[in-house]
Amino acid sequence: MDKGYKGKTYDIFAYNGGLFKPDEIMDNVKIDDDILERNIYGVDINEESVEIAKLSLWLRTAQKGRKLNTLNSESWNFYSVEESKLLNKLMKYKNLKDQFGKSYRGIVTGFNEAFIINKPIKQQLEKEHISSKELIKPFLEGKDLSKWHSSEIEKYIIFSKRGITIDDYPAIKNYLSSFKEKLTPRNSPEQKIGRKSGAYKWFEIQDSVDYYKVFESSKINWPNLQSGNKFSIERKGYYINAPAVVLPSDNKMLLCILNSKITWFFLQSICVVRSGGYIEVKPQYFEQIPIPKFKNEDFFEQKADEIINYT
Repeated sequence: MDKGYKGKTYDIFAYNGGLFKPDEIMDNVKIDDDILERNIYGVDINEESVEIAKLSLWLRTAQKGRKLNTLNSESWNFYSVEESKLLNKLMKYKNLKDQFGKSYRGIVTGFNEAFIINKPIKQQLEKEHISSKELIKPFLEGKDLSKWHSSEIEKYIIFSKRGITIDDYPAIKNYLSSFKEKLTPRNSPEQKIGRKSGAYKWFEIQDSVDYYKVFESSKINWPNLQSGNKFSIERKGYYINAPAVVLPSDNKMLLCILNSKITWFFLQSICVVRSGGYIEVKPQYFEQIPIPKFKNEDFFEQKADEIINYT
């Protein structure tokens, strides 16, 4: 939101709520708990955004004795003075992306029923033809991810990425053929059954995952939806299902920071809020997390190991 638009929105916001008369609107207006009695809200073309703003306002301000004086046309939010100072302090650190690089979204198959398999099916496919081992990878979904450390499970994905020659994998081809109608991309108006349209073949993973090698290295994983910090280290080469995300790093000091209360506070300040109090920790939000210069790294690595071993 640019400065000019933000200022105009703030003026409408304050005036329509009945808190101020037009000639009382200024850059440094102080707002107190009377906000709770007015249920004021912003103006947006998107009606859903207005409803979210209403709910967010109530949730943020419904605290007895809390003063709200960080609202002005330059930057408006409903944090206490202490919280605003904390956020400003955090923003002085370099963000995570600048220090640790890009994070990556998990895999979209387009039809999990065909591509995600259990151990008996894995064993059968590998028994039918040894080539099946090349395409079958250990797999975790977002619901399988835990805080600090995720348990190993017997779940697998047939990772038939774009460009493979399916005839080189006869057992895999035969197995996927039973789902062919539902796997074929709907590239014509007449086709009603199948996956979304696209330049991929019926036996291939729906989305191009050119970065798939990051799944085979040590990484930090997390589910997209979180009600509390849920970051873990994974070193067994598990592939990950979208919308879960991975960061190619196994830095335990970083893991401690990600699972801290201060990081959760920061994420709540920038992430999209969903029903039930969940937030979406998408790559574009995660990569903004401010990371301070590491100190006492050996100590935190030891503590991380103790927690991981305990869990």
